[in-house]
Amino acid sequence: MLREKFDLKGKRGIVTGASRGLGRGMAAGLAEMGADLVIAARDIDRLKDAADEFRTYGGKIIPFRADVSIDEDVHNLVKTACTELGGIDFVFLNAGIVRRGIAHEHSIDDFDDVFRVNVRSVFLLAQLSARVMIEQGTSGSIVITDSVVTHHGSRNVPGYSSSKGALHSLVHALANDWGQYNIRVNGIGPGFCETDMTEGVRTVPERYEYLSSRMALGRWGKPEDFQGAAVFLASDASGYITGTTLFIDGGFLSM
Repeated sequence: MLREKFDLKGKRGIVTGASRGLGRGMAAGLAEMGADLVIAARDIDRLKDAADEFRTYGGKIIPFRADVSIDEDVHNLVKTACTELGGIDFVFLNAGIVRRGIAHEHSIDDFDDVFRVNVRSVFLLAQLSARVMIEQGTSGSIVITDSVVTHHGSRNVPGYSSSKGALHSLVHALANDWGQYNIRVNGIGPGFCETDMTEGVRTVPERYEYLSSRMALGRWGKPEDFQGAAVFLASDASGYITGTTLFIDGGFLSM
């Protein structure tokens, strides 16, 4: 019985930012457990490569090029999931960007760009997906990529840090509004991981060593470290969990 709760066969979902990094790692885990997916990102070539890999698990995988900062792309992404998969049971709102610069030199344009991608697009896609779930009359799961910076803070990324703080609160707000429809809203909070986004940090020896020293498990995260949590939050196994963030940080916040 418990094993069946983790099975995603017959479940339909969207994963944004799925062409690389944590998004691709989570999508791979969801596909392996049998989910049908629309995977979205701006890099269609990488998406097609990911789709070819994920199809080996037997599910239906649709690569969809989308720039989530463009509202029309977000609307079309949801329409594609409904048309190609027949509905939406879960959505992973993972796409995000970072702009670096010390706070007093950080441009307002960069700040606005980060919030448009990291916050506004997340709310829009969550809203559209929830409408589909409500119309279906079924339960659903919405998972937002949070970050340890909501508790730890960081340096030279004021737009990114504050955008993740907004998402941390958005998880609570959406969970409260949509619980009555049996739609669960949770966050996955990555620590510092070996992805393209952190390359700029990992190439600064003193910063890399400092961050590494705060990880109880003694290593940086990898995309595959997020697969178990993704499957859990998408599946019926987490059916009584909503409004919280699961931090996957190797013990970073415990130090």
